[in-house]
Amino acid sequence: MAGRHWIEEKAAAGIATNYTTLRLDTLFGTPLVSFDELAVPPFRRFRWGVRSSGTYLPETLADAIEDLWEARVAAAAKGGTETTQQGAGRAPRETATPRR
Repeated sequence: MAGRHWIEEKAAAGIATNYTTLRLDTLFGTPLVSFDELAVPPFRRFRWGVRSSGTYLPETLADAIEDLWEARVAAAAKGGTETTQQGAGRAPRETATPRR
């Protein structure tokens, strides 16, 4: 969504910026999927350290990472030893985050 720019000079000039709404259901103390795990097939064919927005992720790769993510979240929710769940029982929080 577009909105008022966070830099006052740009806002005064009428320049808008893009925002995205982010909803966090659960926070974890450690990453559920590491960069090392993304360095093996089928994930290694994608450059995961991209520092820009608008990067396209092929559907087959998106499906694979989603399956892995869902399995890790389920394991962590059951009290997995490698990941500690924080914020359990709290209502999800929504926030608008500026996209640069």
